[in-house]
Amino acid sequence: MNISSDGLTLTLDEPLTYTHLGITLNLNATSIDIRGEVGLLSHNIIFQGSITDTWTETIPACPDGFNPDEFAVQTCYFGRYGEEIGSDQFGATIMVSQDMTTANGTQQAILRLSNVEITYVGQAFRLSRYPINFQINGNMSMSYIKSSSVHLSFNRAINIEASNYITVENNVLYNIMGEAMSLEDGVEIGNAFKNNLVVFVRSSSSLLNEEITPAAFWLTNPNNTVENNAVAGSTHYGYWYRLLNTASGASFALYPNYSPYIQPFGRFYNNSVHSSVRFGVWIYPQYSPTINGNPSPPQAVFDGIVSWKNSKGFEWVKSNAIQIRNALAFDNNYAGISCITAFDYQNRWISSILGNGSSVVDSVIIGDTGVSSNPIIPSIAGLVGRQML
Repeated sequence: MNISSDGLTLTLDEPLTYTHLGITLNLNATSIDIRGEVGLLSHNIIFQGSITDTWTETIPACPDGFNPDEFAVQTCYFGRYGEEIGSDQFGATIMVSQDMTTANGTQQAILRLSNVEITYVGQAFRLSRYPINFQINGNMSMSYIKSSSVHLSFNRAINIEASNYITVENNVLYNIMGEAMSLEDGVEIGNAFKNNLVVFVRSSSSLLNEEITPAAFWLTNPNNTVENNAVAGSTHYGYWYRLLNTASGASFALYPNYSPYIQPFGRFYNNSVHSSVRFGVWIYPQYSPTINGNPSPPQAVFDGIVSWKNSKGFEWVKSNAIQIRNALAFDNNYAGISCITAFDYQNRWISSILGNGSSVVDSVIIGDTGVSSNPIIPSIAGLVGRQML
C-alpha cells in the first residue's frame, strides 16, 4: 500500500478481502455517496491508558459466527465478534462531576477538549468507568468535546448522566464496546451532538445488559439535538431513542416523577446510518411527545435521515406524533420504514386523534438498488405499517 505525498490518497497493491462499495448512487434525482467514511483518529495531544502486553494475545474467532439477538444462545465466551485480540480491558478514564447542591447555579466543573486523541480507554466490568463521563452535573453549557477522537474503548465512549447543554461536535469514535454516545438516566436535555462520525460499535458481555445490544447513539431523552452525524457499522443499532416511563440510575431518586417518554422533542436532522445489523433508527419502547402536558403537540419531526443496508432503516413502536420527513431508505433487509402500533401519551389508542398521528412525508423508500451481491426480499423491504395512525 502506497500513500501519496499529500496524505490524501491510498493506492492498494493487492485486492481487499471483502467487498467495499466505492460508488455514488443517483436516487430520485438525489446523489448519495456510499463510499466508505474516512475519519481522523490521530492528534498531537494523546490521552491513553496503559497497555499490559502480557494480556495481549490473538484469539481465534468464534466458529459459529455472530448472532445479534440478545436472546440467542451464545456459543463462545472468547473470540466473539470484535474480540479477536485479547486484552485486560482496563483503560484510562476522564470523569467530570460537581456537587449540584453547593453549585448555586455556577459551573464548578468545566471540561473543554479539542483536537485530543483518546485511546485504550474505559474499564470493562465497572460502572461509570467510561472514557469521558459527565456524572450528575446539571447545567454544563460551558463544556464541550470538539474535533477529537475516541477509539479502542472497553466501556462506551462519551457518557452523559444528569448533565445538560454539553456540545459534542466534529468527533470521530471508532471501535467502541457498548454505547458510543450515551445519555444515561433519561433526564439529560439540551445536549448537542453535531457532525460526529461513529464507526464499529460492538456488543459487550462485560458491561450492563443494554451493552449486549448497543447503539452508536443511545438517547434516553428526546429533548436533545442530533444533527449531521454519521454511523457506519454497529452490531445492533445506529440511533436508539430508548424512552422509559421514569428516570433511571441515580436520577430516579432525584426526579421520581419525571417521565422521559413524554418530553418535548429536540431536533433530529440530516443524519445517516448504514450497516447496522439490526435497525438504523429505533424508537422503543415508546414515545408520545407533549408540551406542558398538551396531549396534541406538534409532531416530532425526524428530518433528512439516510438509512441503508440495515435490517430495518427506521422503526418506531408504541408511539405517536412521529413524522418522518425527507427520508431516504434503501437496501434495508426487512423494512425501509416501519411503524408498529400507535398510542397517545396516556397509552390510549389514537385512532380518533388524527391531528397528532404519525406520518411519512416527502420520503423515498427503495427495496433493492441492485448494487449489492446479496439480494433484498422486495415483499418486506418497503414501508411496513401496523396500526399506523
